[in-house]
Amino acid sequence: MKKRVFAIVLVVVICSSLFNTAFAAESKTVCYRASKIQDLNVLLERAYNHINDAPQEVVDNIVNSSKVCIDGNDQSVQPMITTELLESTTGLNGNTDTYAATLITDYSLETNADGVQTLAASSYTKTENVTTKGSLVRLYTTIYYTTGTYNKIDFIKLTKVSATSKLIDSTCKVKYTKVRGAYRGYNLDNNKLILKDVVSSWTQVAGFKASRTITCPRIETTSGGIYYEIWGEGYCYITRGTQSWTLSHKVIEADVGIP
Repeated sequence: MKKRVFAIVLVVVICSSLFNTAFAAESKTVCYRASKIQDLNVLLERAYNHINDAPQEVVDNIVNSSKVCIDGNDQSVQPMITTELLESTTGLNGNTDTYAATLITDYSLETNADGVQTLAASSYTKTENVTTKGSLVRLYTTIYYTTGTYNKIDFIKLTKVSATSKLIDSTCKVKYTKVRGAYRGYNLDNNKLILKDVVSSWTQVAGFKASRTITCPRIETTSGGIYYEIWGEGYCYITRGTQSWTLSHKVIEADVGIP
């Protein structure tokens, strides 16, 4: 009887020790936390003034990698961008930073030499005379992602994608807005290489806003390591009289590791 009691106590002690060790390894302390900016005008002003909380190298990488499309055709303009730090944590297994990176583009009607009106994407800077003349809609697409270290290995993790279509011309209508996300690279959670994009299905909403939570593992971003990529795509369908267009952003963070 005493041996049985001793064995039970020993098992309980071992299990408790393992639980406490695992809990201590995963427990984190929040050092900073901020709410996501919801005011579209504030986001636009931040983008005009090149205000970014993410490292400049990452910001440049997103701008240079991302795509702006009209009816599926890539546009030559670079979108405006602003990044927000939403949370920073520290823990025994490493530190993490969570960001929201928002791309912003105006889509405007332009008249060519033949007098034909076509839709074009516009990119502005603070030094230019920024107006909404000719603009039909402004598309905001945001990816939410976490970077950090886990067991001394750098990683990135996509968590959410959202998009908002803001009408500027009242003669236009937004039929729907939709979003999706994707990732690929070396999966640190199961130590397997993902060679092709794992793409979520679309989340489509009738109207101006759509968002989707993405189930993404920790993807290795060690400098000089395996190519990785996360992206989120915002898409809207607009009409103006008998005309219609599809507008999209693909917000991409991709590299052979983050230095």
